[in-house]
Amino acid sequence: LTHRQPFKRLVGPLNFTLEHFETNPDNKNPHVFTGTTEAGEKISWNGFFYLDPLRSWGELTLENLPLNKYAPLYQDQVPFEIRDGFVGVDVNYRLEISATNRIIAVTNTSFTLRDFKLAEPGSGTNMVELSRFAVTGVNVDAVAKLAEIGLVSADGGKFFLLRKGNASTNVAVAPAAQPAEAATNAPGGIPTL
Repeated sequence: LTHRQPFKRLVGPLNFTLEHFETNPDNKNPHVFTGTTEAGEKISWNGFFYLDPLRSWGELTLENLPLNKYAPLYQDQVPFEIRDGFVGVDVNYRLEISATNRIIAVTNTSFTLRDFKLAEPGSGTNMVELSRFAVTGVNVDAVAKLAEIGLVSADGGKFFLLRKGNASTNVAVAPAAQPAEAATNAPGGIPTL
């Protein structure tokens, strides 16, 4: 509620199932969590976890996340407007934290962005349009500091570049990373695309 436009989301119904829970170090403790939102987003998390030592592996999937529905969370921090776009993420993870072993890894992870439209606020023209952008086959081992990407692809991209009378353009890297002029509560570090 501290943002210029309050952020509100209705999440549900939510379902969580945990089967055969035991503190026994060898018990898998299988679990499934699913949920949806009023905008049609889907959340799914399933896998296994152990308590001693702490270990977990499984899959987390986020589908159909509309970026413009989250505008109140970022619009005061950036000088651009995301008019449309849907994100999907699929992560296979493995985590182990013990006195003798540390594993923090994701495998076969993918990210998709579809129907993306980005513009300057108040502009009648989109600066960027992208039918589909995907990153697949992502594997990261945080402990070993290794990462690999299988494929990066983009389809249906359009860029509108405008040179203004003062020789500036509507596309600039530095201004895009700065808070919007109206930002009054911008944090010190701002995540940017």
